[in-house]
Amino acid sequence: MQSPELGWNLPPSPNSTPRPWIVIGLGNPLLGDDGVGWRIVEQVAQHYRASPDNLPQVDFECLSLGGLSLMERLVGYRKALVIDSIVTGKHPEGALLWFNLEDLPTFASTYTRSTHDTTLPEAIQIGKMMGAPLPESITILAVEARRVYEFSEELSPAVAAAIPRAEKMILDLIAEEAAHDLA
Repeated sequence: MQSPELGWNLPPSPNSTPRPWIVIGLGNPLLGDDGVGWRIVEQVAQHYRASPDNLPQVDFECLSLGGLSLMERLVGYRKALVIDSIVTGKHPEGALLWFNLEDLPTFASTYTRSTHDTTLPEAIQIGKMMGAPLPESITILAVEARRVYEFSEELSPAVAAAIPRAEKMILDLIAEEAAHDLA
């Protein structure tokens, strides 16, 4: 649902027909590599909007939140893709890692781990217990990063190099899912 006055998307009404997709870039674009989720979503959205009209409706958002607030943004969608940076120290910088929500390592959500909020998996569980119409599928694409706490609008070279690969994978995923939905 569009808010013409503000120019941003409002979440669909919980009683409406679920929208097909939401793709969310998480992070803070002022903290170096932590902004990679935003950069990827901006690129994907730009190319997706220039694609043929036979693709499913996809909403794109860039957010700096997690836990319960992020869960609320997922209400009313059938599928969600969340893109963020991750610091595991186990993969080369710029590596692309895919997770189902259930397989998301606990440490990947540590910035939302406080007495004021919760992790995304816990928030989704709470939302489902409350009857929120949440996506049947939530996938996370994480980009291995190192510099997520430095004040900078620049991405490290390895993380920046991951953007075109991630963009292609996301566009292919949406196209594959759309073909599967039509079959």
